[in-house]
Parts: sequence; C-alpha cells; structure tokens
Amino acid sequence: MNEKMLTEIRKTSTRDFLARYELRKKLAQVDVDDVVVDMTPEDDAAARDACARLIRTVDGDVAVGQVRALSGVKEITYALVARKWDERSWLVIPFSSFSEPATDTELKLKVDGGLGLRVAQLWNARSLLTETIAKSWLVYTLPEEGVADIVSAWQWSVGVGELSEDQLARTGMPITKRKDPRIEYQETSLANFAKLDAKDLIATEHLAWLDSVRVELRVMKMASFTQSRVFERDYALAAAEVEKSVEADCRLPEFDGVVHVRYTPHDRRLYIRVFGADGNSSQKLDGWEVFGSDANSLGTISNAGFVCEFKSAFDGALCLAHEEGSEVHLLGSDNGVQDT
Repeated sequence: MNEKMLTEIRKTSTRDFLARYELRKKLAQVDVDDVVVDMTPEDDAAARDACARLIRTVDGDVAVGQVRALSGVKEITYALVARKWDERSWLVIPFSSFSEPATDTELKLKVDGGLGLRVAQLWNARSLLTETIAKSWLVYTLPEEGVADIVSAWQWSVGVGELSEDQLARTGMPITKRKDPRIEYQETSLANFAKLDAKDLIATEHLAWLDSVRVELRVMKMASFTQSRVFERDYALAAAEVEKSVEADCRLPEFDGVVHVRYTPHDRRLYIRVFGADGNSSQKLDGWEVFGSDANSLGTISNAGFVCEFKSAFDGALCLAHEEGSEVHLLGSDNGVQDT
C-alpha cells in the first residue's frame, strides 16, 4: 500500500469520527425535561426489583486479556487489562465509545467487538491497582494476538517500537491545530476517569503507607496485648478453658476513650470496639488499620468496631496505625488497661 493511499484511509477514519462526534453532541443537547413517565409506586417498586435481579457481582480475578466494564466512571466504559506491571498494578487501555479512531494514537481492532469495543485509546492508557480493577465486570477475553496488537501499538505511542503498515492503516490522523474538536473529545474522555483515578491514587498512597508501617513494625518486638496463657505456644487448651475469652481495655495517646479488645479462642475471633469518654460507641478511630503478627494487615476499623476470624490461633500481637498518626502497639496490663 503506497503512502498516499494509507493517508487517505486514515483521513477517512478521522472524518467519520468527527461526523459521529458532532452528531452525538447535538443529540446530547436535546431537552428531555418534558418527558414524563407516569408510574404508580407499585410499578416503580416492581421495576426496581426487576433491575436488582439483573445486577451482577463484580469479577475479582484479574488477568491479562480481560476486557472489563469499569465501575467508578461517569459513562459506560470498557477497558483492556493489557499487562501486569507488578504484584499490585496493571496496564489498562480503555476503549473509545466511537467506532472509528479519532487520532493517530487510537487503534481500530481487527475484529469488530461491538459498540464500545472497536477502538483502543492508546493515549488514554493508565496504571490501575488490582483492587481497583477487581471492582469491575468481565465482559470478554481478548485472544493473545489481539492483546499483542494493542500492546505493540501502545508501545509505539510511548516511543518504543514501530507500527506495522496494517496497524497504521487502523489509526486516525494526528491533531495539529489547537481548535481541533478532538481535543475536547480527549478532555471529556479524561474527565470520565477523574473519579476512578482519584480513588486509585488514594489506594496507591495507602498501600505505600502500609508498606512503611510494615517495615517499622517488623523491627519491633510485638508482645501479646494481654498476659494470658492462651497466647503461649505450648499452652494446651482444655475444653472448659477454650470457652473463656481474653479481654483488654487499651488507651491510645490523644484519644480520651477506650479500645476494647476481645479474643474468643473457641471460634478464633478477634473483636475490637471503640468507646468514647462517655462510654458510648465512638467512630473517632474509624479508618485506623489493624495489624497482627509479622506486621500483617488484618483490616480497618469501621463504625466503631472490627471483627477478624483467624485460620489458626491468634498469637496476641496487635497494633493500630493511622496515616496521619503513629503506630500504637496494644499491650494490655494485668488489670486489662493499657496506659500509653
């Protein structure tokens, strides 16, 4: 294919995109406020119940090649899980909601995946945590050759590698003018991800904080929060003694309430309740992370409480930490109260 023919194909794709983009903008301006749907409360309840039955739980297992319907975005958006960066994050490449490539950094797929799954936005690629992607829905798995096609084009878009002639023919023309309407299209696409990106950034920063806490805790010698024989390795629990729970009331610096810790050996459950100075439940420690032995994160305090069930016996090592404060190692004294 000669260069002139190749350029004409790409120009045609861009013209088709612009025509559809302008049409969609005009349709979005149609006033629908006058549309009234007359429903009785019973009809409304029945419709809501019918919709609820169609809601599918998210797909938590993330893998390369998956095409997912993302949550946390303003509009229905599909994205390819293109590559695994490390144990926590993945390269994700969104799809355009249009059927033709808008720019030179959008690639039309060889196989028509249907509306919203025809063009990959190479320029809109991002890194997302496993936890973020896991809160989405698997809709399709792209074959290896399809993933390789998109990934190699993305590599070219960031300055690594070259596009084949076939790939180039499936792209649009570059943006060369400041007033190009495709800039508005890109800005709208980025805005669609604003909320999702913000949550992912917060989660990334939280994971970094967790790592720093783990480093500090692993150099500490974490003893049991209360001096009970239940936490001794060689302690053989008799049937009657198993039913006896272990409890401690712990105090934290700059918190005038009490953190009540209770462990029930018979079901291997750890309970934490937070009480204020008035004796009522307090949510002042909501969001604090709970760490166990070897600096393992057990979860987060929420609604003034925390519950954790252990696969094996709890060894009594317990610590609370918050991103805006320091780590507090819970150590119950003989009378069950910690003074720190």
